[in-house]
This record gives sequence, C-alpha cells and structure tokens, in this order.
Amino acid sequence: MYWRKENRNVKQQLGNIYKFITKHERTKKPTDFKNHHSPYGRNLTVEQCGELFASASREASANYGIDSNGNVGLYVDEANRSWASASPWNDNRAVTIEVANDEIGGNWHVSDTAFNKLIDLCADICQRNNFRLSYDGTQNGSLTMHKMFAATACPGPYLEGRFPEIVELVNAHLDGGQATPAPQPPAQTAEINAYYRVRTQAHGWLPEVKNNDDFAGFQGSPITDVAIRVDKGSVKYRVHVLGEGWLPYVTGCDINDYQNGFAGEGKVIDAIEIYFFTPDDIRPCQKAMYSANGYAWQYDNEKGNGQDGYAGLLGVPITELRLCVK
Repeated sequence: MYWRKENRNVKQQLGNIYKFITKHERTKKPTDFKNHHSPYGRNLTVEQCGELFASASREASANYGIDSNGNVGLYVDEANRSWASASPWNDNRAVTIEVANDEIGGNWHVSDTAFNKLIDLCADICQRNNFRLSYDGTQNGSLTMHKMFAATACPGPYLEGRFPEIVELVNAHLDGGQATPAPQPPAQTAEINAYYRVRTQAHGWLPEVKNNDDFAGFQGSPITDVAIRVDKGSVKYRVHVLGEGWLPYVTGCDINDYQNGFAGEGKVIDAIEIYFFTPDDIRPCQKAMYSANGYAWQYDNEKGNGQDGYAGLLGVPITELRLCVK
C-alpha cells in the first residue's frame, strides 16, 4: 500500500502533512538515499508516522516511511526536500526513508517484510531518477544514513550492517536481475523466563519469583527495591521513589551490587518501569508484561490504551509485583 494524498481512504491529517512539509522545493534532482529508523525509535505504522510528521512543532519529516508490515507511506513528494538528516545539503539531494523497527533497542531490528520493501522502493526510485547506489561508509556514497550528519546511532546496528547488501540488491534490480537477500538467522519462538525478587521495609529481601507463578512482595508491606533477570535477552528497569522521582535505569540482577544490581535505594517505591530486549534469534519480539498491586498489565514502557509507560499509581506504595515476558 502506497500512502498518497489522493487516496480517499487516508486519514484527513495527510492533507495537513503535505501542506506543512512540501513547501521546500529541491534545487537539484535526487541523487542519494538516506535511511532512518522510525521516529522516537518506535514500531510505528505508516499512518502513525505521518501523524507525527503532521505536527508543525516537530519540524521533521521524510519522503517515505515503511512499517513492519511492508506498507509504504509517501509524506513528502520527491520533488520536495524533507527535514530528515539535520543537513539541508543532504536533504536537498536525498530521498529520505524512515523504516520501522520491530525491536526497540538492542540492534534495532527491522522485519524481513520491511527490508524487502525497502529494496523494492529504493530500486523504483533509482530507476525513475536515473542513479545507482554506492556505499563507502561516508557522505560521498549515494546511500547514506542519519548518523553521518548528526550525533545519533540511527539507523541502528542491524540496518547499518546490511547497507552493503542493500547496494547489491538494489543494483541487481536495476540491472534486470533478482539478487537474493542474504539468509538471516532463523527466528525461533521460545519461552523466556523472568525471575525477580523484591525487598520490603518489614521483611528485607524476599525469595525469587518466576514469571507469573506468584507475586513478589508481602501484602501490606511497601517495596523498596527490585532485582530482575531473564534467561534470554536482557532487561533494563527503574523505580520511582514515593514523593521523590525516578532513579536511573539498571540492567543487572545482584543484590550485592549497589550500582547496577537492583533498582532502588531503600526507600518506598510507587512505580516501576521494565523494558525487555528480545535477542536477534527470537521472533516475534516479546515484551515485559508486568503489574503492580493488581492494577492493569503494563507492556514494556508503552503508553496509550490504558497504559502510562510504567506500572503503579504515583502516591500509592507498591506492595505486590508480577512479571513475565510475552
């Protein structure tokens, strides 16, 4: 699906997107591509990406976007430059493409469907604008990335590592051939176990709990510290101290490590945020699913649909914690 302003099925915001971002005409014909991962590092649909670009306060855009299902959104006509790379010079010469990540953090993985659509889209644009792809890791190639022009890791290790392959595949299309994408490690579906324990004011460190077999905590006894580990992938987590604020993220699980082994500083907590990083050899991506005091489940740090980005209710001490990875 190509998302264009003349498509009557598209949300009304698309007209605003074009009105906002097509006012900067190019001064030269496109001769370059620049790839991004999706805005805010989220797994956005093409519609959601367009809605973000529609905000005049954001002052950012791209010519195209590709979501994890292979849908393509056209946000800025190729005749116009986007606001994408923090470099007017590069935006003026480049057709810019946002690609959604199906893994947030880690290697910033891109789905096979999105990657294959990226090849098709690049080949189509190259053919219409009469140029080929080249990549040498610098701004001199016709395939560039956001990190070449700004202090960012975008587009992430996964897509960056496949840039030479993108060049090979796109140019093979232009030559009338059909190169085959390099085989990726087979995705596995696996059960991922979460283990966690808490410290309470009255009882100290309590025994470790596995998944949602039970809750960690003691009814009526406020939790002060949390330690979490998983048997595959990794987690980062942090806690909110009642009446004070959020503490830094930690990634370890060792109650004797006061720097990175647990979240907390011996004070009552009223909220917790947990984020799970799915390893590259496991698909689909999974999320930390957790709840405090029996409230609704929270998935990673998602917001919307009744989620606040964390579990707990500010101002109310947490006494029970449940966690699993789904």
